[in-house]
Amino acid sequence: MKTFLKIFGGIVATLLAVMLVVPIFLGDKIGEIVKTEANKMLNAKVDFEELDISLFRHFPKASLDISDLSVTGVGKFEGETLVAAERIELAVDILSIFGESFEISKVWLRGPVINGVVLADGSVNWDIMKPSDEPATEEKPAEEQKEEEESGEPFKLSLKSLIISDAKISYTDKTPGASMHFHTSPVNLSLSGDMSMAETVLSLAADAGDITFVSGKDSYAAGLKAQLKGDIGAKIEQGVYSLSGMSFSV
Repeated sequence: MKTFLKIFGGIVATLLAVMLVVPIFLGDKIGEIVKTEANKMLNAKVDFEELDISLFRHFPKASLDISDLSVTGVGKFEGETLVAAERIELAVDILSIFGESFEISKVWLRGPVINGVVLADGSVNWDIMKPSDEPATEEKPAEEQKEEEESGEPFKLSLKSLIISDAKISYTDKTPGASMHFHTSPVNLSLSGDMSMAETVLSLAADAGDITFVSGKDSYAAGLKAQLKGDIGAKIEQGVYSLSGMSFSV
C-alpha cells in the first residue's frame, strides 16, 4: 500500500510540475508565433508585451492572458492605433479542446481601445486584411455548399461570459463635407448566458460615459452618460432577437 501511495504521489507531483513548467517555457514561443503569423496576415503592426498560459489560475480551466496588446496602422495610418487593450483574459475548459464544443467560459477585456478613422480620400484604418494569395475558386451551388457544411465535423464555440471594462471608443471621419467625430469613455459591458445555444437569453448591463458627438461645426452631445440593462432573447439560427425588461437612461 505504501509503495502504491509513493508511486501515485510521484505521478501527481510530476503532473503538477509539468502543468506549472510547460506553460512557462511555451508561453514566449507561442507568443512569437502569434505575432509573426498575425503580421503576415495584416497590413498593420501587431504587438503585445506578454502571452501567459496558466493551468492553475482558473483550474480546472486553463487561462490565456495577453497584456498590452496593440494593433497600429502602417502607410497612411503609420502609428495610428486601431485596437489596443491593457489585458485580455480567457478561461478555457481544457477537456473541451479535445471535443466538438470549444468552451470559453469567460472573456474579459480590460482597458480596450477601438479607434476608427476615415481619411479625406476615403481610406479607412480598419481595412487591414492582406489579399489572399490563393486563386479564386468557382462558387458552388447553394445545395452543394450546404451538403459539405453538414458533412463536416461539427464545431461550436461556447461562451458563457463577456466582460468589457474601461473601454475607449472613438470614430473620426475626415471626409470633406461630412466630417464628424464620436467619442465615449469609459465604456463598461457585461454579457452573460450560454451563447452556444440556438435559442438563448442573454443578460446585458452596459454603461458609457463622456459621450461626445460632433458633426461638422455642430455639437450634438458633450459629456453625456448612458446606462442600459435588460435581457436579450436570441434565436441565433433565425437571426431573431428580442428585448425584455430593458431600462435605458441618459
